[in-house]
Amino acid sequence: MINSDDVALRLKSLGYTVSDEDADSIDYCINESEEYICNFCNIKHIPLELYNTAVDMSCGSFLKIKNSMNELENYNLGGAIESITEGDISISYTNGISRDVLFEELIKRLSNKDSQLIGFRKIKW
Repeated sequence: MINSDDVALRLKSLGYTVSDEDADSIDYCINESEEYICNFCNIKHIPLELYNTAVDMSCGSFLKIKNSMNELENYNLGGAIESITEGDISISYTNGISRDVLFEELIKRLSNKDSQLIGFRKIKW
């Protein structure tokens, strides 16, 4: 089972500060992610190798719920790399990209983990 403290720590690394009010939502997202993985892979328990994948999926689900309830208006996507400069060369990753597009990309990267789950699928008889 996924530990809610690990999800809270991952959310913190993504720039979201978890409050006591978030506990039920986090637990729901954990259960949802565990259920999805077990059903997708036709397994009863999540293997250790998929633990971080499950944590990311829980975080993606949680942030998506919070965003749909308009509770992330002040959420800062500053944790993402905006640009890199080496000598005379500068590369910008967020030029002209809105906050909404960046947020959707973050959710997609956290939630869409089917490619990592495929190796753990079992045939269902």
